[in-house]
This record gives sequence, C-alpha cells and structure tokens, in this order.
Amino acid sequence: MPETPNPEELIKWAGWLLSLVLGLIGIGVTFSVLYIRIRHAEKLAQRKERHDAIDNALRLLTDFEDKSLDYWTAKDSKYTKAHIITAQQRLSFSIKQLSRITASNFPDKEMAEIRKSATLDMETKRRPISANSERILRLSISTSKMQNLSLFAKNGKS
Repeated sequence: MPETPNPEELIKWAGWLLSLVLGLIGIGVTFSVLYIRIRHAEKLAQRKERHDAIDNALRLLTDFEDKSLDYWTAKDSKYTKAHIITAQQRLSFSIKQLSRITASNFPDKEMAEIRKSATLDMETKRRPISANSERILRLSISTSKMQNLSLFAKNGKS
C-alpha cells in the first residue's frame, strides 16, 4: 500500500510551491512594469526631441524673417547678404532635421517662396524699400504660412 503523506510534509511542499509561483509572478510583474516604463520614457524623449526641433526651427524662421525685414527696410542695416543667406541655410537645415524626426515631407514650396521673397535680386535691387512693398508683404505672408504648417504643430500624441 502506498504510504499516506504526512500533513506537515504536504504543508511544507505547498508552501514551497506557493513561494515559487508567487516569486515567478513577482518577477513577471516587475519585468512587465519595467518594460512599460521604458517605453513611456522613450515616447517622452521622442516627444521632447520633436518639440525642441520645432522650437528651434520656429526660432530660426523668426530670426530669418527679422534679418530679412531689417536688411530690406533699414537704410543702415547691420545685416548683409551673407547674413541673410546664412540664416536661410540654418533655417533650411533645421527644417530638414525636423522633417526627418517627424517623418514628414520637407516643405519645398514654402521654403522656395520664403527664399524668393528674401533673396531674389539681392545683388541688383536697390534698398531700403518701403515696409509696405510687395516683397515685404510676400515675405511676411510666406513665413506665416510656414509657421502654420502641420510640421510645426505640437500635440500630445506625437
């Protein structure tokens, strides 16, 4: 006949088995929570990177617009053609980075309009020009259009 197990022995084995199961569940929960926290931290880092890139691009767009407006409207502007071209290149580079980060298309049409408004005929056009001129109006409208692109939108789901 088989031997009847001792109740103390059964309690000891049940306790050991319960400890093992609870330990494994604890390890599983720990790794699950760690995985969730890591994913959340990555999303926050990506959102921060995107928002920083947007802020930088908007700052450079404003800087470019200010320099261009000063160059064209002020008689004794402290900005030269080189300043405008350099500011445009920095803006273009910044928007290319933002486009890569957000996996969006580079706004070619808008950049071409901004560049045309700011740099067309720079070598031959006389300045200062009136603050109400067509060039100044085009520059202001094109930079406003650029700022309103979805590329520059900050939202919580990005």
